[in-house]
Amino acid sequence: MTEFLEPTARDQLPGAPTIIEQGASVLAAVGRTSIPDATDVLRAAAARTGIKVAHVAQLLVDWERTGRLSRDLRTAIRHSLPSFPLAP
Repeated sequence: MTEFLEPTARDQLPGAPTIIEQGASVLAAVGRTSIPDATDVLRAAAARTGIKVAHVAQLLVDWERTGRLSRDLRTAIRHSLPSFPLAP
């Protein structure tokens, strides 16, 4: 049923806001931008890749720890945030 909710409503599911805030923080730090702008980039990357916002955020948090992030997601993020690195 959640696939029919608007992205902002879907993000209100338990645990989602925290991970989205964490993912936006990773983007803000790496991309040298504000948290609100990083959140917009996160949502745009989710829309471009067809991945849920909370999952994109989790992938970014994992990337911070592991150094691994798919090229497709990097490209989607870089589309909205040119300062985001294409390579690890």
